[in-house]
Amino acid sequence: MNSGILKERRNEIEFSHKSFLDYFIAKYLKDYSDDILNIKDILAQSFLSEKWEDVTFFFIGLKGKLDKDLLEKFIDYYKDDESYHAWSLFRLGLLLQAGWQTESSIKELALAISVEEGIPAVRKDLLSTISRFSLPLPRIIVDILIFESSKNSYSSIFIKDVAVSYIKNTLIPKGNIYESVILLKALSTYFNTEDDKKELENIILSIDEKIREVRNIYNHEKLYISQIALTHLTDKNFPKISKKLKKELRKFTGKYSESLFPYIIGRTKSSVKKRFLK
Repeated sequence: MNSGILKERRNEIEFSHKSFLDYFIAKYLKDYSDDILNIKDILAQSFLSEKWEDVTFFFIGLKGKLDKDLLEKFIDYYKDDESYHAWSLFRLGLLLQAGWQTESSIKELALAISVEEGIPAVRKDLLSTISRFSLPLPRIIVDILIFESSKNSYSSIFIKDVAVSYIKNTLIPKGNIYESVILLKALSTYFNTEDDKKELENIILSIDEKIREVRNIYNHEKLYISQIALTHLTDKNFPKISKKLKKELRKFTGKYSESLFPYIIGRTKSSVKKRFLK
């Protein structure tokens, strides 16, 4: 009781914070994992539970790594539910943060699935939600939510090296602009040294070059939000590049203003539309 872990309330003893409960459940599962037949199902089920998700993270953290067989369970567990499946893939990055000693090959596999399958699936799910409930929201809100949520999934020094290599060697060459920028923006806080900043600059320039290459065939909405994010990344450290990117963004917005209007503004008065399309 004196340690602060437990407290007495209405003649009952309980944990002073739920995190203590989650930790001890995770420790029990780890210590007796060989005796719990359905332990992978328990962990996969708690992974997207608002109440018990931290149990999974503590379990992976206590082990120090994410095993391939457990990763496969997380990937497959919600396949019959499109929405849950999308979010379970998207959030795989959280498990890599907890399992900081995970083998590089498994990190690469989990990251590739999370980024190339999870991000598009979550975007589709959110757009479907807006449509299904006829929400009066511009679609750009979906992409803003994804960019912000990605910080939680991918912003970790423990996956930086694997993620940067993946951006340079896989995502950019494949023309996955949107996913490249999302991942890079989530990791940007870890480019601190001069060498880091030079590497970040080179990656941004590579993405910009690829944007010019695929501009006419790429999804205009995803390209627009990606260009905005890139200009934000360059504002402080790379003013010359930022100025160039902003100029290109203005050109792009003007050229595709008709298709971008409902994406950015949503449903609104015709007078606003006229001003936007000028």
